[in-house]
Amino acid sequence: MAIVPPLDPFAELVPRAAGWLFGLDGVCVDGDSPAAREGEDWIVGLGAVGQIRLWALDTAADRPAAAVIARAGGSWFTAVAGFATSAIAAATGSRGAERCGFAIPVMAPLVGTETLRIFAVSADRETYGELCTVRVRSPKPLASSALPNNGAAFGALDQVTVDGATVDHDRPVRVPRGAIVSMYGWAIDRRGPRLAAQIDLDLPGFGTCEVSYGFNREDVARTLHGAVTDCGFVAALESAQIEPGTYRASLRVLAARRDGFTELPYVDLIVD
Repeated sequence: MAIVPPLDPFAELVPRAAGWLFGLDGVCVDGDSPAAREGEDWIVGLGAVGQIRLWALDTAADRPAAAVIARAGGSWFTAVAGFATSAIAAATGSRGAERCGFAIPVMAPLVGTETLRIFAVSADRETYGELCTVRVRSPKPLASSALPNNGAAFGALDQVTVDGATVDHDRPVRVPRGAIVSMYGWAIDRRGPRLAAQIDLDLPGFGTCEVSYGFNREDVARTLHGAVTDCGFVAALESAQIEPGTYRASLRVLAARRDGFTELPYVDLIVD
């Protein structure tokens, strides 16, 4: 499963409602064992890896979809393609349906239920359409006061300071030119749970930089009833390098397997 860039993967494509033939085979765990199901929810144990299995045919071209992409919250994932589907080819009479199977690795969220929206890209990569949704949850969601971002990771931005003084970051933060803005918080890969691979700070017009990650946050570990203690981060920004203006700083958490990312709440900065 590959990470899809943070931009909308369909930005240059035309939506198309008709011309798709697809089927959801279900969710499997431990290889080929069907996952349990309760109503609309597929059940995947915490830490277990499941697979959403489906097939998708672009009937306008009589070929498999060029790609199948899943969206979970703010994260986009590409499915693994090319699985043999001879039964589908026999049933439809389409030779293009012989290898139109796709698999999307999935893990249950720590909190609540995750809904994945499944999309297909046409064989000529010019159009796309939404196929279906899949809901996944764990048997017993982990008790936690933290709110998940419904992506590959979750966390919180706890504090923002300007030259050491704490400010209200729910509103635009005024920053005198030359001041140092520091953002404190925590983040984990919700699969495990375990540490994320990396945290990046993005400031439009000035690029992306890696955030210092790995500070002790035993309070988070206690809340999550886990052993992930070194999940704190600090992102420091020197405003002397920034032209006066308004900027939206965002933090992106890369999953441990580098197969998805989640954006934490942004901070608006007004540099004077």
